[in-house]
Amino acid sequence: MSELDKDMVNETDPTYRMFTDAMVRMMIGAGAAALLFFGTLILLWFIYFIGTFLPEESKLADDPTPDSFPWLSEAEE
Repeated sequence: MSELDKDMVNETDPTYRMFTDAMVRMMIGAGAAALLFFGTLILLWFIYFIGTFLPEESKLADDPTPDSFPWLSEAEE
């Protein structure tokens, strides 16, 4: 048998196909998870970056809806 006739990547083995399909699906899933994770980080960073341009008065202002969280006002009293 010559060197060219040898199966270098073991394509004829049925478990090889199953293994490669599983690995490809895991890599696609890992890529989607990384995209979601880093996309969320970029969105939060962008919101923080926009918030740095707000004046100090708006950052220290009172809550415009104080009745939204009644259980917090009970704890303060």
